[in-house]
Amino acid sequence: MKKLLKALLAVVIAVPLTLTGTEKPTEVKAADYTTAGELIYYYREGDIQFDEQRVLQKIQKYSQRDHDNWVKILDEWRYIDNQMNVSDEVPENIGNESTHAFVLLGGGVDASGNIPDGGAGAARCDLAYKCAVKYPKSRIVITGGRTTSVLRKEKKSEAQAMKDYLVNEKHLDPNRILLEEASTSTIANAINTMKMLYEDTDIRSISVITSDYHVRRGTLLFYAQSLFDSEEMGKPMIDVCDGAGSVDDPSKEGIYAEAYAIASLTGNRIPSSMPVSYLKSLKLEGDNIVQVGTTPSIKTYAVYSVEDYTVDVSDKAAVKNINPNQTGEQTVTVDYSDDLGSAEGTMKVRVVDASVMPYVMYRVYNPNSGEHFYTNRAAEKNYLVSLGWHNEGLAWFRSASNAQPVYRLYNPHGGEHHYTLSAAERDMLKAKGWNDEGIGWYSEDKTAGVPVYRVYNPNAFANNHHYTTNYAEAQYLISIGWKDEGIGWYGQDLD
Repeated sequence: MKKLLKALLAVVIAVPLTLTGTEKPTEVKAADYTTAGELIYYYREGDIQFDEQRVLQKIQKYSQRDHDNWVKILDEWRYIDNQMNVSDEVPENIGNESTHAFVLLGGGVDASGNIPDGGAGAARCDLAYKCAVKYPKSRIVITGGRTTSVLRKEKKSEAQAMKDYLVNEKHLDPNRILLEEASTSTIANAINTMKMLYEDTDIRSISVITSDYHVRRGTLLFYAQSLFDSEEMGKPMIDVCDGAGSVDDPSKEGIYAEAYAIASLTGNRIPSSMPVSYLKSLKLEGDNIVQVGTTPSIKTYAVYSVEDYTVDVSDKAAVKNINPNQTGEQTVTVDYSDDLGSAEGTMKVRVVDASVMPYVMYRVYNPNSGEHFYTNRAAEKNYLVSLGWHNEGLAWFRSASNAQPVYRLYNPHGGEHHYTLSAAERDMLKAKGWNDEGIGWYSEDKTAGVPVYRVYNPNAFANNHHYTTNYAEAQYLISIGWKDEGIGWYGQDLD
């Protein structure tokens, strides 16, 4: 059962499996498309990289395997469309020919169920024969079932008709030929042939041989199916090499045919339209308080219009208007541009004397778990940021006094930290299995301190406490259902 990309499906899209570039099936309404269908849409409409990345991240949230395989399929698809040379010549650079097969796609029978001289079927067979001559140790796999009424009446397959032509007209050794006689579409060709090759042969690589207009779509489908079967059967992937096509009309099929074929193979629906992203704004994160003489570390994220998709562009952004040798508050400007637009962002940074830095409390955020974490250790903060946590800068200034410890605990089951002035609360949590991580920092005396408000989310299983010196932030959370737990402790007002 091919679960990997079919986990994305709603219902297999109903499309003609012999699409050409002039045929376009009815597209589905927005409510009916699948996530991978979006991905196919964006590639089909112009290889729109940022929107492809955005959709891939959505897929990754529920399946790393599906994400990885779609990356492989898109990479192969780009190669097939942009780099693969489709000619009517025998493919070059075949490796171990004794484990290579040329897969001949059936087609081109006449009214009597035979392959007529001069027709498309004969041209495909002639090209397959040239391949067999150049690589005498290779195999020829012919795939095609009873696709016409004549063939059904004669109980004869396209594959058998082509074999008869190769043996009787070209005198090819019949022992080199394998037949797959159940398929009535290119998708079925790929599914049935790859299953046969994985289960019953020692073939390790293939090349698709068909008409020139059909090579790209056929190669894409065989590549995807080989990827599926390799994973399902736990076997090394059979390589799908460059194919070749007998001369017909290379303009018959195009990107639409490829898109609907891969959608059908993977059980996905393509939307009729999707919004295309543009660069909307920049989001800046980093230390908003730094020691004099130090350049602030600022992460720059580009925010795009669709779903506010966010990309780290720090290595491409230009940071301006910062004087690290001047104490006081400064406004840093960051510029960034790409093919989707230009944007500017600003961030206020406070440059302070070195004597202030030991009292800085940092706040970082885990976008996966929802936890806000607090520490006065710059190294700990930097380590978490390197793992993907968001640097939210200064939380408050801790007290210079060691009179009132704030205890730090960790829940190994829920994965969150808790902070409290209360030794009794600390002991209660320890009794429930929390890890005591000692004293996190110290609280200022309330008569001189800045209050740090504590609120609680009764609807969350974990990471359900939040601490902030921002009264408006605390009140907002309370307004949406969080419980007001008063003042957790006090910070120091350095001003």
